[in-house]
Amino acid sequence: MAMDVGSDIRLMYQAAIIEALGPADTKVSMPQLPWEGAILVNKLGKRYTNESLTCVAMGELTVKQPGGIGIIIYDKNIPQAPSQMKLDRHKKMGGKIHEAQTLDELAKMIAIPTIVETVKQYNSFVETGNDVEFGRTTLAGTVGKPVKIETAPFYAITVTGGMYFSSAGIKTDEQTHVQNCYGEAIPGLYAAGQVRGRFVVPFHLGQAFIFGYLAGKKASAEKPWK
Repeated sequence: MAMDVGSDIRLMYQAAIIEALGPADTKVSMPQLPWEGAILVNKLGKRYTNESLTCVAMGELTVKQPGGIGIIIYDKNIPQAPSQMKLDRHKKMGGKIHEAQTLDELAKMIAIPTIVETVKQYNSFVETGNDVEFGRTTLAGTVGKPVKIETAPFYAITVTGGMYFSSAGIKTDEQTHVQNCYGEAIPGLYAAGQVRGRFVVPFHLGQAFIFGYLAGKKASAEKPWK
């Protein structure tokens, strides 16, 4: 609609990536397990992120790992209910959820022996409250405390990068005026929220409130259209 009246579009070349179940089904995102206490490791068995980060941050780091994949490692005590529908779909799509009674068995199952030492080291970080590798102090964002991975059965799921959304949006100035391709404001047209492009958690609500207020204030001051 905005383009119909001449608006410019920005960031058509950008997109956000999220960690997704794969490679069987990259349409299903899976940040919930890390946010409940799981860890993410690469094919070398090494952690590569603070697992309390946003899903986009973890997704972008995942595709930079060897082979473009990560492995979620978790145990019986990490809640699976928020993820159960996604896990069920993953199985139906031919995806694998590895399960073992010991970490040694799980390591053999996924052919990554180093996960045993990685989990042991992570558990020591949880015990001391000092993640010297990535500084994880919460489960997700600012909520919860990290938990040890120590109770059988143990699980491993492969994840990769999946498309989350395009970063494209309507070009505006700092006062929310929609601009044309020459950088000129289109009279009477304003935009706020993610329609402006490239605003994602944890920033989308804040910028929507701020720029929504500005846009509403500007629009309400306009003279009635004839």
